Amino acid sequence: MWTERVGTNPDLEVLLHGGSGATAELYECCDTWFPAARPVLVRVSRLPVRDAKEPSSVTSEPTPGRAPPPHAGPPGCHSGAGWLVSGHVHRHDREVIDVNVFVAGGSGVLGRRLVPQLVARGHQVTATTTSKDRLALLERLGARAIVMDGLDAASVGEAVAAARPDAIVHQMTAIAPAHAGKPDIKHFDKWFSLTVRLRTEGTDHLLAAAQAAGRPHVVAQSYASWNGIRQGGWVKTEEDPLDTHAGTPAQEPMEAVRYLEKVVIAAGGAALRYGALYGPGATDDQVELVRKRQYPLIGDGGGYSSWIHLDDAASATVLAVERRAAGVFNIVDDEPAPASEWLPYLAESAGGKRPMRVPKWLGRAAAGDVAVMMMVEGRGFSNAKAKRELGWTLRYPSWRQGFREGLS
Repeated sequence: MWTERVGTNPDLEVLLHGGSGATAELYECCDTWFPAARPVLVRVSRLPVRDAKEPSSVTSEPTPGRAPPPHAGPPGCHSGAGWLVSGHVHRHDREVIDVNVFVAGGSGVLGRRLVPQLVARGHQVTATTTSKDRLALLERLGARAIVMDGLDAASVGEAVAAARPDAIVHQMTAIAPAHAGKPDIKHFDKWFSLTVRLRTEGTDHLLAAAQAAGRPHVVAQSYASWNGIRQGGWVKTEEDPLDTHAGTPAQEPMEAVRYLEKVVIAAGGAALRYGALYGPGATDDQVELVRKRQYPLIGDGGGYSSWIHLDDAASATVLAVERRAAGVFNIVDDEPAPASEWLPYLAESAGGKRPMRVPKWLGRAAAGDVAVMMMVEGRGFSNAKAKRELGWTLRYPSWRQGFREGLS
């Protein structure tokens, strides 16, 4: 009872079967998972796995070296809950879809938006947290949840080995107040000290574990908001270097970002340069300062920043996993903008008064060099490459829409 076939590729067929009671319509979203030379997709409706008669050209054997997922049906199939079965690519002899994803830092502010999107796309997800208290949260999101210390090589190695992933997503940071204390941009190096270690030592531990586990594809969190090189135009591409802000408290955190990108790309992975994240739980402290009129506009406010909503950052990450992306990608919205535009709009959206304006000397004395550089000299980023190469579309193309909808 094969209800629909999509595509004309003579070299590859992929069987999509959701188990008893599933319908072909459930799998229409899968069409976007594949490149332009797309395979034939065979969608199945309302057949229990045990009754399905697969076309002879479709194979659904489990990945070599990996056991079937928990609660799986017969070997080579998937559970009635809808675990994806991917056919093997007849050319190049490898699978086209990563179905087993390891999210390091899954309980973080972005991980909590990413895990449900991966699960919704049919992926099997193992997500880590540093706290036993968050295991239940990750399980409710659909992941297999484990405690892992990203700074402990043995802990990382054991977790990755147990998961046997096809892809590893590195979302480990420690910027939240529970880890880093109250946000302190004046002492940027101290505020980001633990995140620096996670982006250096933690990245090394993940890559070593990946090497031992058969070299799964790696996608890692990088950063691109206001830290483009302070030369030339106000909007930078992936070809432009990041600024290390040498001699300032931002130098060590920015060098950690550059280190992460270097080693992940050398391993064949992707570094996703997220803009300033906003959305549920991401900017609460910042918004509170704005409402209290304690977040002033420094100088002329001409420095640019790029923003990205958590949900859009997560959707780009899913695409990078599914397409086995390699290299650097700016994951930002369509509207890099100067502080003189986004900060007053944020205040208005949050129901606060227009921010005070202070001269650079006073801003430097109160908030430090990093705040002045961000608001006066910052460079934003272009998302053209991510749109072009990942096929990425944004739910929130502009921070204007996202601020308004999230704070009104």
